[in-house]
Amino acid sequence: MSIDIYKNCPRIISHTSRPNTTSHIGTEMTVLISGNWTTYKSRVVQYLQQLAIITPYAKLEMSYSNKSDVKKEMNLRFDRRSEQMPAQAKEVKYHPSSVSYVMRPKVHSEFCVLIEETDLRISDICHFLGQ
Repeated sequence: MSIDIYKNCPRIISHTSRPNTTSHIGTEMTVLISGNWTTYKSRVVQYLQQLAIITPYAKLEMSYSNKSDVKKEMNLRFDRRSEQMPAQAKEVKYHPSSVSYVMRPKVHSEFCVLIEETDLRISDICHFLGQ
């Protein structure tokens, strides 16, 4: 898997499924990373720490194995800190100050449709835009 940074979506190279014979609940991923693990180890660990903070309802585990040096193997685990799942996220519209020139035509067309569907007044639009 790699990430398309322009579309912000994954490019999945290989995907396989297998039967769940052990009644496991959750997601398990196996990733083969080539490169200098020593250089990027701290960033991966930091990412998992931050992920554990923002997802207290998840249990995260990572195992790193090194075939050439057993001393470099590492296991990392962040236990679940909450049993309560958050409410499902709602889609929000763009804030006018964060819209780039590239996205303005798309947002403008969406906004025009919103005006037509809801019969907004000019004062409502100015209030929405903060003017």
